[in-house]
Amino acid sequence: MEQLAVARNVWIGACEVVERRFPRDVDDFDPVDKFDPGIPDLVALDVALCCLLLSRLVHPDLRRKRAALAGAAYLVRYSPASFAIAAQRFLEEDYSFTAKLALLILLERFELTPYIVSTALSPILAALAVGSEFGVCEVARSLLMRVDASRNFDTRLRMPLSNRVVNTRKSEAILTLDRSDRVQKLEALWPGFPTAVCSYFDEQWETVPDHKQVEKRRLDLIHDPGGRRLPAPPILEWHYELFELSLHRTLNHLDVELWKQGSPDPALLKEVAEHISPRVDIQVGRWLSRVIRPDIPVPSQMPADYPLLGQLPDTDSQSGWVRIAYYEVERILSKESILADVTTTLHVSAAFGIPRPGEDYPVQGALPFGIGELDSWRDTNSHEPLFRGGPLVGLTFLDDFFGILPVLGLSARLTNRLPVKASDALGRLQLVDTANRPCVIFRQWHVRPLGKRPSQSADRNYGCDLVVRLDIWAAIKELYAGRLILPCVHRSETF
Repeated sequence: MEQLAVARNVWIGACEVVERRFPRDVDDFDPVDKFDPGIPDLVALDVALCCLLLSRLVHPDLRRKRAALAGAAYLVRYSPASFAIAAQRFLEEDYSFTAKLALLILLERFELTPYIVSTALSPILAALAVGSEFGVCEVARSLLMRVDASRNFDTRLRMPLSNRVVNTRKSEAILTLDRSDRVQKLEALWPGFPTAVCSYFDEQWETVPDHKQVEKRRLDLIHDPGGRRLPAPPILEWHYELFELSLHRTLNHLDVELWKQGSPDPALLKEVAEHISPRVDIQVGRWLSRVIRPDIPVPSQMPADYPLLGQLPDTDSQSGWVRIAYYEVERILSKESILADVTTTLHVSAAFGIPRPGEDYPVQGALPFGIGELDSWRDTNSHEPLFRGGPLVGLTFLDDFFGILPVLGLSARLTNRLPVKASDALGRLQLVDTANRPCVIFRQWHVRPLGKRPSQSADRNYGCDLVVRLDIWAAIKELYAGRLILPCVHRSETF
């Protein structure tokens, strides 16, 4: 001890012995291979970048997943040859069921003729078309039928259903993972379906140790080591992934159940697959609708008489348009410090509506929105009559394994009487006029994380609005000539 010269000599001597007995094969050892431009790369740079983007689909952070989904949509449209190679590598690795399902739905929604990606992936799609996951099977078959309409398919693989008995309390807890009640709705087609899903999920969760290990790693991303009371960041917990897998593997027996009741309709299977799968095109459009937050006060600083609705000022990117709906949430911290907790959550909503005869408007304590119609962003046609009163705008929450996200939209019962149509272009959620110019636009924003750590990355503010061009607003008022169109603002807070 404290004999540095002796210690140094011993160390050098030991290194010399090791060097003589185990000589290195190179003089300049480096753990990372050096880039040599003279050596050809086996993977082209654009393919490598496509692979990098697809890797974000597997990341548990839902914001990265949604961003990757939007980026992949552009690659499918504008760089299909490179994307096909990357998608093949991605699907061969079988990283995640939800990522695989999302990628195939993305192809179904955004790939254009001559279907370069689907053609390149045909061998993989053929295997997936007879696989064990219901949604993946149906989408793979749809993609292959677009390439070759005469194609036939073998019997799909069916994982054995579990006969595990799950008590009522645990079954109810498992079914809470299905936030949009898909399982309960499908019981009309398959009596006992919820029991079958719960049994399969419980067997996988309790008998495969890897599931709980992955869950623990994901919970580490959510847990705040400082113990602050904050909303969880948008992380896809592993039990949700496992529930989706259990749902789809159980549903792969649906055709057998339908055979027992009669003859299964392939169109019905496709309809069920669309019902239980995420609306990838709406998710992409919503992500691409992100804007800088409008120049208006945040909810905690907004005066009670602030004009949220009406014509937009010159400072707005859509100057001269009319904001007809607004929704925003703000989380209030106890103090601005690294130890602050969220004490209150403010909700502010605003929209135009038409008073119904004999009813007070606005209705006290009610949100100023109707029931949202997500499909009105895809198709503006409707055979239903024009509604005579109530909110002009609907609010829907996208609720799937990409998160719970608000979307505003006009009802198809209104848009089918306006000079508007759905947009075919890849981009934000918008409707266009007969000259394909944007005239109804959805915008969303999320700003200011609550803290600096990943576990504190939930947004402090997030919101959205719906704006229409001035001539479209005039057309709406003309539809209701002689009727009052009144603004309604609703404020609430939770603790």
